[in-house]
Amino acid sequence: MRFVIGLGRGANETGEASQSLQRREASQSLQRREASSAPRKLGLRAVRTLGLCAVVLGASAATSGCNELDTERTPPKRASLGTEMYGILCDRVGAQALREDLTGASFRDLCHAKDGKFSDRVDATKLPAIDPNGKDVAGKPV
Repeated sequence: MRFVIGLGRGANETGEASQSLQRREASQSLQRREASSAPRKLGLRAVRTLGLCAVVLGASAATSGCNELDTERTPPKRASLGTEMYGILCDRVGAQALREDLTGASFRDLCHAKDGKFSDRVDATKLPAIDPNGKDVAGKPV
């Protein structure tokens, strides 16, 4: 960079020329930096492309061993809409009423027909055993 000190009227013109020169040198420096980073950008792009190709090839190799899609499946026999709704509602009520039965085994036959027949009682044998030392919030035995 050059600095020219002038006096009088020519000083302003020399200052403008100096600024123009500085701008040109900064532009050239930026172009050199961009030119040197272009191969790095190209290398990163190539690595990304190779990685994407590896993922696609790996996925296609993993799925090549799968069987063909069977469009001739036989759907399971379904109950009527009313029976399905009753089963869902009964499951929810049973889960709220019998919170200690985490699996729902005690009221399953009550909510879902077994061999075409519903049970009329909860199966107490599938409930967890009562704790003889159990106490409520007030400390009284349950």
